Amino acid sequence: MINLKRSIDKTEERIILFPQPNDVLCQTGKSTFEHEGNRYFRAIIEDKKASYQAAPDRRQKSLILEEVVQHILNRGGRFLKRKTNKDHWVVASLRDAKDKSSYAFRRWTLDDENEKF
Repeated sequence: MINLKRSIDKTEERIILFPQPNDVLCQTGKSTFEHEGNRYFRAIIEDKKASYQAAPDRRQKSLILEEVVQHILNRGGRFLKRKTNKDHWVVASLRDAKDKSSYAFRRWTLDDENEKF
């Protein structure tokens, strides 16, 4: 198991020119949506959606977010974000990775609620 703190929260920024298939890209757009790592990420979110929605408090939800991030890291993936006005990527912080996961759960919940109408 990969240590979340040690693997993501490094102070140095490694420049990444070409994201790998297991990477999750923290950016919007069609190419990002279709990236293999992002498709896999959405499948994990779908799989854990019921647990996340049933979580009784923020602490339990936070643990589920950490599971999602850990799952990507154990698979050899990284959470990457594009550097502003640059043509390269950098590894996102643990906070950014958890935020992306949290947003994905919230977005999925909103989509489910909108389908009811």
